[in-house]
Amino acid sequence: MVDVGDEQKHQEEEDVGRRGKHHFVLVHGVGHGAWCWYKVRTLLQAAGHSVTCVDLSSAGIDPSDANALSSFDAYDQPLITHLLSNLPADQK
Repeated sequence: MVDVGDEQKHQEEEDVGRRGKHHFVLVHGVGHGAWCWYKVRTLLQAAGHSVTCVDLSSAGIDPSDANALSSFDAYDQPLITHLLSNLPADQK
């Protein structure tokens, strides 16, 4: 005879396994770059998650001139153009 509690626990463990691994996209604030997430990225990856850290325009290793950016759309272009456009449809 199967214990209903054991069966429910097994189902919950399977559900956690399926939804427990995520793809995190980490975006820095003003004056920083993708480098600022190095500790968080390491911890998330160690837990089995996928992690992408993005350098926005004129930040981190992005060579754009901050004085040439005239809008937020220009500032977040690396996030929209390079990252989100390349994600599979089921991950957007």
